[in-house]
Parts: sequence; C-alpha cells; structure tokens
Amino acid sequence: MFPKGSSHPVSFSTSNLPAGVLRNVSIVQYESGAISLVTFNITSSAIPGVYPIDIRATVDQTTKSKTFILTVQSSLLVTYNLSVSASPSHGGTTSLIPGRYTVPGGQNVSVTAVPAQGWSLDHWTVNGRYGGNGTSISLLVTANSSLQAVFVRGARAPGFHSVIFSSSSSLNESIIVDGVNYSLPVSFSWQEGSQHEVEAGPIINDGSQTRRLFIGWAGYPFSSGPDIDFVVFSSPSYDLSPSYVVQSKTSFSFTDCKGSAISPTDVVVQDSAGNTMSLNSSSSAWLDAGVTYQVVQAEWMGVNVAGTSSGLFVADGLAVHQQQLGVCDAYIRITDVFGYPVAGASVVMDLGDVVQLASDTNSSGVAVFSQVPESPYTAYLSYLGFSAWITGSSLAQRETNATIVFSYPLMYAVGAFLVVLTTMTVWRRHRGKGRRAQRLFEDYHARY
Repeated sequence: MFPKGSSHPVSFSTSNLPAGVLRNVSIVQYESGAISLVTFNITSSAIPGVYPIDIRATVDQTTKSKTFILTVQSSLLVTYNLSVSASPSHGGTTSLIPGRYTVPGGQNVSVTAVPAQGWSLDHWTVNGRYGGNGTSISLLVTANSSLQAVFVRGARAPGFHSVIFSSSSSLNESIIVDGVNYSLPVSFSWQEGSQHEVEAGPIINDGSQTRRLFIGWAGYPFSSGPDIDFVVFSSPSYDLSPSYVVQSKTSFSFTDCKGSAISPTDVVVQDSAGNTMSLNSSSSAWLDAGVTYQVVQAEWMGVNVAGTSSGLFVADGLAVHQQQLGVCDAYIRITDVFGYPVAGASVVMDLGDVVQLASDTNSSGVAVFSQVPESPYTAYLSYLGFSAWITGSSLAQRETNATIVFSYPLMYAVGAFLVVLTTMTVWRRHRGKGRRAQRLFEDYHARY
C-alpha cells in the first residue's frame, strides 16, 4: 500500500502467451486506487485453443502473479505454410507431392513416404528434428512447418507396419518409446508381432497454477492409462495421440454469514456433468479449465453447510475462489412471565449426532452461540430448578431468536408464605412491646 498520490513504476511480464496474441498494458505508473488494465489482442494468426496465461506485476520490491485461461475460438481462418520435401529427390516422393502448401491452422496433415524402386524410407524430419522411420506421419499444423522424407538405398524387409504418434494440441508434447524420449509427432516402422513400451506424461505442468492431465489415447481404445504395451498386429498403419485436458489450480476461502473465515472439512465440488472432486488439506484442487463447478459439500460440526443455493463458478485460473457457507450466529432469548430478561439461565443447543453447544444468558437474557451450522436444533433451558425445551433452526445469514416464557406457581406460593411469616413476626414483636409498657404504667400508679 502506497501513500495517496504517490507514483511508482510498475513492470508487467507475461509467460505462455501463444503466437498471434498481443498484450497491452494501460497504466505503467501506479497510484493509490488506480487500476491497470491488461488487454490481449488476438490476431488472425492465433491458433484456436485454450491457453494458460501467467501475468506478473512488479512494483518496487513487490511482485504478484496470477494465471488466467485464454480461450481462442476459431472465428477467424488462420493459415500456415507447410513445406514438404524428399531427400534425395530421386530416392522417392511423398503422397503429398513435395512443395509449399497453405494449410488452415489446427488441421492435421497425414503424409506417406513413397520410396523409388530399390530405395526405402530411412526417417522423417519434422521442423528439422528426427521424426521416426514409419511409412506415414501425421502433423498438427499450428505454425509454419516443414516435413521431409529421407530415403536410403535398399528395400525394406516385408512384415513392417507404420505406427504414428501425433500431437493433439499446439503445446509441446512428447512420449517415451522403448526408453527413448521423442517429441511429437513421431512415426515408427515396427515389425509385425513386435512389442513396444510407450509412455505418455500423466501430468504436464505448465506453471504453478496450470497443468495438463492425461485422459486417454485417441486412436487406441485398448488402454485408458498413459502407459501401454503396444503389440504390432497386421494393421497396415496405426495413428495414436495422447489426449490431455487443461486444468487450473483453484484454492478456496470459506466464510460464515458475517464474513469471518472458517475452515470446513470434507469439502467436495461437482461439475455440470456430475463429476466430483474433493479438496485437499490446503483447501485447493485441480479443476478443468473453463468448466462450471459448484460446492456441494462442506462439513461444519458434522453438518453439510454447502446449501442448495451454493453459487456456480467457472475454473478460470483465479488464485482463490471465495465461498460463503451456511454458518451463522444463533440467539436464544429467555424472559419471565412479565417479559423481563432472565440472566444466568443455562442453555444447551443439541444439533444431533452428539453435537451439543452450551451457553448462559447474559444480562439481556440472551444466550449467544457463535458460528452455528444451518441446521434444526433442540434447546434445553434450565434456571433455578426450572427446565424447558424448545425447537428451532439456525438459518445462515439470519439471526434466529427464540423466546421461552417461564411460569412460577411454586415460587409465588413460597413468596407469599415468606411475606406472611415476616408480617406475623413483626406483629408479635410490636404486641410484646405494648404489654411491657402497660405493666410499667400500672406499677407506677400503685407506688404513688
């Protein structure tokens, strides 16, 4: 916090910004109460997709960061240049005739090597790197790219099949095949009957607040896990790609109806499809970016205080999601038959499931119970040997007042008896004093 009117330089940095997206900052000098607006301009070259964007702002020695989810939709047609070649040119060609092509962004292009007589494919190069030796390869075009088939003399032995591993997004992805790491796409020529170990990363961390979670293999329905033992059968070719979902780390802050912080247990959130996720001990969870969620369970004193009206929210990369729960103060007021407050009465609130809260009434005759879960209750009252019970409900965001009226028939009788006893005692004392005075008067006259 800076003094009002003071000005301090602020610097912004952005990471994971995709190509074709430009950033603009409206304010570079900070003043107390000012807001700096960061805008993103999406150009025609931006590839449709979901991108986690990290923004850092530094003022003097203080740095704060936040992750946002940027969704680029395919409302604009984006194209890229794809260069296809064969080397040497007399060693063979490709199914997509060597040349320069304009390809829509996000399109998957499959190319097959066609060796000349006496030649065979040695390997592919994709954007200058090794792309495997399979007969065919698939390339997801998300930028200007190059693809080259490299041929060698000599025919390939029969019984080999092409196995393609392609990328499913514009983000960098890789797999491990038989212990060696390969960037995607990559293609292999494997002999029929051979077995190979293929591993995809189960989780790819893109930053402290975003990650990609493996959800299955496209083109290979036989395994839902990231690791597969791949056996080559008689199929002429295979085309597989690991599929991921972008997730953002969402932390939760819970409050009662007055805004005071509370820490519930067993918190569960649910998405629109009915899938549930439990929060960890630090009240955070990895949630699918762009998906709508709702807190459906939050335990407080053994009661679910999430409520049916718990608000919906979208996992959008915000560092903390604030949620108000059905927890509030409850009040029970005790008066006598004349409406006067009864102080010092004992009140026990029973919420069921062996949850009991105790409080004594104050000088206003009110027993206060702090941060009570929204739940029906039974309250047991006792005062000077008298007891009673009432039922009620502590409603979130509403102070619940209960009134109990005591009657005192026995106390009236005791009180009347004490009044009569006191009156008789005073009368007897006065009567005794009168008799003594009369005797003294009679003795005086007898002597004189």
